[in-house]
This record gives sequence, structure tokens and C-alpha cells, in this order.
Amino acid sequence: MEIDNPDIPPVYLPKLQQVRSTYILSGDIGFASEYNSVLDAFIILKNYDHLANSTTKLIDLCKRDCRYGIAVMDVFLYVQDFMEAAKEIVEFLWEQKIGNCVILGTVGDEILAAQSQGFQADMVIQPSDPILIGQCNSDEWVEKEHIYPTLRMNNSIVEISYIEKEPYISRKNDDFEGIEYEILTILSASMNFGLHCNALNWSSGTTIEEEIFEEFDKNGNIDLVIGGVTWMPGKDVDFVLPYDSAQIVWMVPAHSNISFLGLISPFNVEIWILLVVSILFGSLIKFLFFRKVSFLEITALIIGAAWHDQPVRLSYRMKFISWVVFGYILTQAYLASLAGQLMAHSDTQVDTLEELVNSGLSFGGLDVHSKYFETSKNDDEAANPSIQKIHDEFISFHHDEYQRKLVDLMTGSNSSLALLVTLNMSYMYTDSGHQKVHKLKRALVTMPLCFPSRKGLQYRAQIDMKLERLIQGGIIAFIARNSTNIDYIRRRTAEESENQTNLELDDIIPIFLLLIMGYIAGFLCLLGEFIGHWWCNRKKMKIVESRRKVEKKFRRLRFDEKKLKSSVYNNSLKKRVLKPNVTIGYYDDAGVAWKIV
Repeated sequence: MEIDNPDIPPVYLPKLQQVRSTYILSGDIGFASEYNSVLDAFIILKNYDHLANSTTKLIDLCKRDCRYGIAVMDVFLYVQDFMEAAKEIVEFLWEQKIGNCVILGTVGDEILAAQSQGFQADMVIQPSDPILIGQCNSDEWVEKEHIYPTLRMNNSIVEISYIEKEPYISRKNDDFEGIEYEILTILSASMNFGLHCNALNWSSGTTIEEEIFEEFDKNGNIDLVIGGVTWMPGKDVDFVLPYDSAQIVWMVPAHSNISFLGLISPFNVEIWILLVVSILFGSLIKFLFFRKVSFLEITALIIGAAWHDQPVRLSYRMKFISWVVFGYILTQAYLASLAGQLMAHSDTQVDTLEELVNSGLSFGGLDVHSKYFETSKNDDEAANPSIQKIHDEFISFHHDEYQRKLVDLMTGSNSSLALLVTLNMSYMYTDSGHQKVHKLKRALVTMPLCFPSRKGLQYRAQIDMKLERLIQGGIIAFIARNSTNIDYIRRRTAEESENQTNLELDDIIPIFLLLIMGYIAGFLCLLGEFIGHWWCNRKKMKIVESRRKVEKKFRRLRFDEKKLKSSVYNNSLKKRVLKPNVTIGYYDDAGVAWKIV
């Protein structure tokens, strides 16, 4: 780099640039993006005014966890003057979110080093005054304190902005609970700092990412944001070490799969085979030895129905008792398993993107979700017609409208829209299903869960180190399982306990279908019986019909058996006392014959 300031001796540069990336601030000097890859930065300046007048963002000079060294070329007369200048530089660097910095200055014939190695006690995070950490005199370096030590928190107050979201963090009156709040509580006790939590002010129509970026931009005191936030790259936002991961998956409406398989599912194939073999064996024994035992009796005993009769002979009684015991145990085991099978909803499975595309459902999600299909145009998945169709038909919703659509989906009001949803840890640690929705097995994206932090957070490396130990020790997994199980039990008990104990129509509709099929079969059998009866008696009907044709030539006259007199007569028929049911002859009435029977 060209030296524009002649007050800085060029002899320093060749040696420094061999071991450090070195910058010379001379007015407004822009830095290319290639400098952002270095780990440490060493800055040479004339004095504090030279630093204050620069418009360069020093935090962009190098990567995260960057260690800064600043050499002030002006010579100080007294140590106190150097310490005051070092304090001004520390305060200026703090405004630029830089806290891990060593300041070098010359006092007489000595070179002194000063550094702020902690934060002010019992107040919102502010750097403590710098202290002398070493000096160089006669080519000998005397170290008084460690250079770049672990910063002492001194019970300072860390400002936390939270997004209330179970199971990560929730507020009950004045108390907080949740996975991420418990993690922060452990970190605060280990690192010796306090927590001050404020709810993130949510604006209508904005995404979580936009709210977090805006929060860090307008509120310089916020250090961390919690609330189940997934990693998202941002220019002015950093992230601590991810402690877990979340999945972005398709959630589709669950449609009940009405099937008679629910009636046979309580027993596996082996049991049904043994049951059929037992019935066949019993039938064989019936034909050989116990012919008086009917199939209807055996069926009634198997299903546990009451029977009006019982056998008399001892051999038949033993047969009867064996079927009673067998049927009782079988039906009780069947009914106990059937209840669980009916309450476990059988849904029409949609497990792949191809099945989702062919299901006829619409596809939707947040605006940020659409990018997962836009980026796939340039890779191998671009040739997948399912991906392309989802991309073309994807419906992007604003945050408020998306929340309403998601509520409709989870409550069963929405049966035509599939949504992309970020699953929280309660789904991963409790294996919690849902009666109204179904989750595709393959996750679209797996995102790391972590705490967004402001860029240049001075103690971020300490948080990463503590989190890594908690992860390796299984503490975070234990916290997550414990918190999600408690939350899961509480929520399910309050919302779904009734649904788990009370069967709905969809659960037992195969039974009603079976009853309807029985009635239909009975009606068809009855119709067959009518047809069979008509077919068997069709010749007799012809004979009767022929007799009727002959008898139409006569008029019948019947007599009342009690009065023994004719009950119907005309002028040509005289009253006579007749024996009942005796034909006495025919009488002519104006040419019409009467037959007396």
C-alpha cells in the first residue's frame, strides 16, 4: 500500500507486513473486499484525530473474532497522556463495535501497550478503562497482563431482544421460560453477566429477517436476539455458534383414508392365518364328530355374542366351552387393539414432491421460501418437473396472511393448500403428530438454529466456546427434550386430550360401511329368494291360471255356514237349507250360470 503520510516511518512496513496485514490510515482510504479474509489487523496512525477523521469502517477490515493492533506514532511526554489517548481510542472503537484491541504508544524511550480487558460492572455493556499490559525498554518486552485475554464480564448487563415463540422462549407474567432462555441462563451464570430482555417490536407485513436487521440497525445496545431464529446471512448481523437445527418442510392437509383395513389392522397376518386355520379345524371336527354344533353357534361364540341354547351332552359342552374361552380372549384382544387403531388416524399419505404435485393442492409460503426454488434453476434439480411446477405455481404470502393460512391449516379449516413451514424443536424431540396435517418425510432445507448477534460482538468467542461445551456434553439436548416434552404434554393435554379419547365419525365409518354392506347383501339375498321362489313355482301358477279361465264362465254363490242359507241370491234362486261346502248344482239366471259351492 502506498504511504501518503510522510510522518510515518516507512521502515515499519516491511517488517510488519511479513507477519500482519497492515493498513495506513491517511484520510479516507477505501478497502477492497479481499482484505476481509484476514484474521488480524494492525493499524498505524499519527494520533487520535487521525483516527476520528477517517470514514473507514474498521470492523470491515477483517473477519469475525478479529484482533486489532493500533500503533500511535506521536510521542507522549507522560504515561497519563498515553492512557488518556488510549481511552479515547477505546471509546471510539467501541462505537464501531470493536472491543478486542491493543494500543501501542511511545512515552519517552519506552513503548507501552494498553488494552481494555473487560466491561464496566453492574451496568449495560460498556468497555472498562484500558490498563497497561506491557512495556518495551532496551529491546526487552515486559508483559504485565496477558494480551488479548478472555474479557471479564464483571456482572455487566447484556441486552437481549426476544421473539416470543414456544418452545424457545415464552413469558409467563414476569418470568421467562424456554430452551433458548435456559441456555442463556447457563451462559450468564458461567460468564458472570446479567440478562435484560425486551420484546422485539413487530411491524405489520415484515419478515423475521427484516425485523432483526432493523433492530440491530436502530438499537445499538442490543447484543443478542433469541426466539428460534435460523441462520441467515446478513451484512451487519453476525451469529453465534449454532446449537441445533430446524427443518423447513411441506405441511399438507390430512385427508382420512376410509378403508376396511382399519378392521383387520388390529391383528397381523400371522394371527389372521391362525384364526382361519382354527375355524377350519373346528369345522372339520364338527363334520366328523359334533354335527349338532352349527356354524352359527361357532360364529356367535367367536364374536362373543349371547346364545340362547347350550348343548346337553358332555362332549358337546366341552366343545362349547372351548369355543367360548377362545372367542372371549380373541374378541377382547381384538377390541383392545381396535380402539388404538381407530384413534390412530389413517391418512392418505403424501410423502414425496411428485405425490404433492399430483395431489391437486396449491403451494404456498413466505416470500423467503420462494428462493429455495429459484436457486434450483441452476443446478441438477432444475430438470425435475416437480420442482419447476412448484416454482411456477408457488404463492408467496406476507407474514400476517401466512400466519392466518397456517392457523387454518393446523385447525383443519384449510384442505386445499400446502405450506412450507419451519418446524421447531418440539416436532423433532417429541415425535408429535397432528390429526389435521401431514408432514412430508423429506425436509426441503435444514437450517441451523442460533442466536443473531450484532457484528463485532466482543464476547462472541466466549459464547461459542461455552456453547460448544454444552453441545458436546449433551446439556443442550437434555434441555431441549425436557422443555419440549413439558410443553408438548401441557399443550396436548389442554387441546387434544378430548380428541384422543373420543372417537369421531371418520374413525368408525368403516363399521357403518360394513353394516350398510350387510344390509345390501341381505336385500340382494331377499331379492334372490323372490326370484328363486318365482322360478320354482312358475308351472303351478300356469295350472291355476288355466283353472281361473274356466271358472270365469261361472258366477259363484257361497252360503253362510252359520245360517245355512244362501247369503247371495236373486229372483231366480230360491232359499234352501243346504249343507255347508256342498255343491248342489247350477242355477240359470237370465242366461248366466251360477255355481254354488
